Amino acid sequence: MRKLKDYVQEQRCEDGQPLQDGKKNAGKPPKKAMKYYMPVTADRQAAIDEKIKTVQGSIFGRPVNKIEIGTIRDVWVPYGYFVYDYEVGGKGLFKAKRAGRVHIIYDMNERHCMQYDEKESGALPLKKKDLSVEKRAFLKAAADRRGILRDVEDYVQMKIMYKTFGHKGEIKLVKQVDFYRPAVELEVFFKGRNRNIRFAYLDEYAVKSEHILGMKYRITH
Repeated sequence: MRKLKDYVQEQRCEDGQPLQDGKKNAGKPPKKAMKYYMPVTADRQAAIDEKIKTVQGSIFGRPVNKIEIGTIRDVWVPYGYFVYDYEVGGKGLFKAKRAGRVHIIYDMNERHCMQYDEKESGALPLKKKDLSVEKRAFLKAAADRRGILRDVEDYVQMKIMYKTFGHKGEIKLVKQVDFYRPAVELEVFFKGRNRNIRFAYLDEYAVKSEHILGMKYRITH
């Protein structure tokens, strides 16, 4: 485990060099890994420094949390892009039927959803290539396909349909794309004991926020 000042000095000396995993065969990619992914656009060191500042917090410019950095590795974080058509209403008090489409981004590693505003932000800037040539570990999804779809559909029903219309609707999956986001995985210890894993993302959505932009509760209908 390294103190923060030791970590910062080490990073400045080794900037741009691949970091060791610390685990044998951890995240080893498959032989053929033609995958959709977000291109790296952010500066690696700047993203790490910004993430550390966020984790530390600050009051009047002074860090709030005392942290130490453990292992560090470059990773691909699995995500999913889901598009659903919906219909809601048409029965009882809901006589006027509404129909439309919603776009969802799902973090398969931490199992949480975000709504994507494609109308405002445009299509995701995904590329496709053999990711096995990259010196990054592949993180595994925290749930199987059935669990992922359950999480996403629960989110659509409760956070979008119910919140917008006060009623669940009929939803149909019309598009699904798995993709990866490039990130630096940081093992962070608070007060030398409490261990957390944090990610400094390196794609264009990580410049100001680690979440993909365009997450407004807009639905098309």
